[in-house]
Amino acid sequence: MNYKKKIYLILTLTFLVINTLFAQIPITRPSNYYEPDAGTAANPYLISSLANLDWISLESNEWWIDENTPIFFRQTANIDASETATRLDIGFLPIGHVYYSQPHFSEIYFNGIYDGDNYRISNLSIFMGKSHNPLVTYIGLFGVAYNSRFQNIHLDNINITPSSLYEMPYLVYAGGIVGFGSLNTFYNCSVSGNIDVTGYNIINHCQLIVAGGIGGSVGGIIENCFTSGNVVGREIVGGLAVSVSTIINSYSTSNLYGTDGPYQSITIGGLGCNLNITQDSYFAGTIDYISSLSPTIGGLVAYLSALSSISHSFWDIELSGINEAVGENENEEGGIINVFGLLSNEMKQAGTYINYGWDFENIWAIDEGINNGYPYLISNPPPPSVNNKDITIKPKMEVYIYPNPFNPQTTISFTLNKDSFVTVDIYNIKGQKIKNLVNDYHKAEYHKIVWDGTDNAGRFIGSSIYLVSIKTDEYNITKRIVLMK
Repeated sequence: MNYKKKIYLILTLTFLVINTLFAQIPITRPSNYYEPDAGTAANPYLISSLANLDWISLESNEWWIDENTPIFFRQTANIDASETATRLDIGFLPIGHVYYSQPHFSEIYFNGIYDGDNYRISNLSIFMGKSHNPLVTYIGLFGVAYNSRFQNIHLDNINITPSSLYEMPYLVYAGGIVGFGSLNTFYNCSVSGNIDVTGYNIINHCQLIVAGGIGGSVGGIIENCFTSGNVVGREIVGGLAVSVSTIINSYSTSNLYGTDGPYQSITIGGLGCNLNITQDSYFAGTIDYISSLSPTIGGLVAYLSALSSISHSFWDIELSGINEAVGENENEEGGIINVFGLLSNEMKQAGTYINYGWDFENIWAIDEGINNGYPYLISNPPPPSVNNKDITIKPKMEVYIYPNPFNPQTTISFTLNKDSFVTVDIYNIKGQKIKNLVNDYHKAEYHKIVWDGTDNAGRFIGSSIYLVSIKTDEYNITKRIVLMK
């Protein structure tokens, strides 16, 4: 038997075993599965148990339509996923995957909105290896996602580690929420636990290992999010993500560790490695690495391209041991505005941030008994396990913007609990109103408005960050949105 036939036989047997194991996992359809509009924005699939999550993962043929049809999910209860640690070196199969083993190829990636509704998923275990994909492993609660929105998701004590039973693939992209994708938005999310994509079977098999707290290489926006715990990778490591377009009002207190790969030295960024815009964010964790080459390490960002920028952001130089905000800067104009490395006690003073425009009335708060004294997000406090106070905050009004980033148009949808006068306006980053979309009385029901990227004069506007202001009789909500041409 020649080499190729042996490899094919081994892979075939491996996948037969894996399919048998996954077939034994109990799954449950959402309670509203049989309703005619289930899975839409008006009636998202309701997810309340690990069996429901397994249904999304293992029965994608029952909900996935095509790449142009987003599917909506809403979590309705806390989920304890401890059982995944007992699943024979497999754990949880990420939602959305790409499978390639000649001559077979299949791709079922996530495309839609998952709203955790501020409920929690705890003790989720994912064991990486060729059981998922013989060539590339995309690891996270969601493996592969495009043009999707993840909001109010909180993963506590997640455990992502290599399988001790199966060999590693050649490439690994790992993140707590999403492993790989593009044009994704993460809002009001958190990840704590252990993401360690190194191990005894790494060196001889893997060429590249990418690891980030929220996501690996995921594109899009991270806003009002944080990570804590450990993120360990090879070649590329980021506290929040490795590659993402924008990070705003977010932070990481994770401990980061990395080693050189076979083709390049280690690259580590406190928040991320390849970011376009970083604003009003901080890093307060440790950074350790082993490198025999020339590592690229930044207290906030590893690499700043010619068009990238970072502003009003901070990192703890005592904890990280890193003296530079950016490892490598190709922006000839600098691209760094009001960015400082501070001592730990300076990082724990509200005045440090208020002096540079941080909002400590609506977005940020600081308390010596919460988050080890570092700033935390009012709408997204750390879990009680790291606090001495129990805080529960639920969103008042559901607002969805999809897609975001967008080009050429996007849909703004919201649900009113009672009849109200509604105004929806678009502002640029200078605070100037450029478009009025709604200025009328609306009934208590689901509404959606399409914005085509034009101003009040009907002119198409340029690529940038914009603000969507939604005002009702009860609420005043502002969302960031990105037009990307």
